[in-house]
Amino acid sequence: MKKQILKILLAVCCLSAAGSLATYQAAAQTGSQKDREEQNRKIAEECEEPGREKPATELKSKMSLLCGKAISLPKPQFPEDAKAAKASGTVAIEIVIDEEGRVVWAKAAEGHELLRPASVRAACRARFSPMKISGRAVKATGFITYNFVKE
Repeated sequence: MKKQILKILLAVCCLSAAGSLATYQAAAQTGSQKDREEQNRKIAEECEEPGREKPATELKSKMSLLCGKAISLPKPQFPEDAKAAKASGTVAIEIVIDEEGRVVWAKAAEGHELLRPASVRAACRARFSPMKISGRAVKATGFITYNFVKE
């Protein structure tokens, strides 16, 4: 009888410890998710800052290679001043992605001046699968193009 009670108490303690561990792990994952989101937001804000020096990269990609690896490509907002000026056309944004696939640097390479800032903002929020060389994630450079059409 005492052995059965001890087994039950031990099982209850183990379940309680497992539950506490699961709660702790869930809280840690939620915290780390929030930390990652905050870090991604800061990286996107830094990416948008004009005049930043382009980071060194190990891999230069063609546009089709980066686009094939896109996880998220937010569309830029059509700026009101560009609409008023009847601006349209294609804007090419040169980007650098880090080892995690986040855009860490972006610069408009060509396109209408009024459309460039919105395009850079959108490009800085894009996400890609990490680019790899011999199985190792590396920084890479490429281009994203946005087409603005008059409405």
